[in-house]
Amino acid sequence: MLKTNNKFKKILYLFLIITILFIFDNTIITFFAIKNIYPSVLFVFIVCYSIINGYDEATIIGVITGILQDIYFPGVMGINMLINMLICLMAAKIGKGIFKDKVIIPIFSTFLLSLLKSIAIF
Repeated sequence: MLKTNNKFKKILYLFLIITILFIFDNTIITFFAIKNIYPSVLFVFIVCYSIINGYDEATIIGVITGILQDIYFPGVMGINMLINMLICLMAAKIGKGIFKDKVIIPIFSTFLLSLLKSIAIF
């Protein structure tokens, strides 16, 4: 019972964080755009989360955040879901192969994966 309760809490907190970051991404962050380009804090979060937590959770979080972005943004349905899932899987692979206490590797990985997503979408 205690394990189920902790798992439920983790899912609930993760859902709240994703929702808050998604709203933050589409409202406040847009004011910080430079030449109509602004960072996605939700994307940075899911990449870092995937580096730390591995393949299974990376797949789930990539699909869920991709669905949210596909619903909100016009265009081809499913493209963000696919790209987020693949990027999160790459991040999980990077996380499996590195020491997580080296700070520069996750930062550099997040930057490169962010560029990869931008290239893949456009």
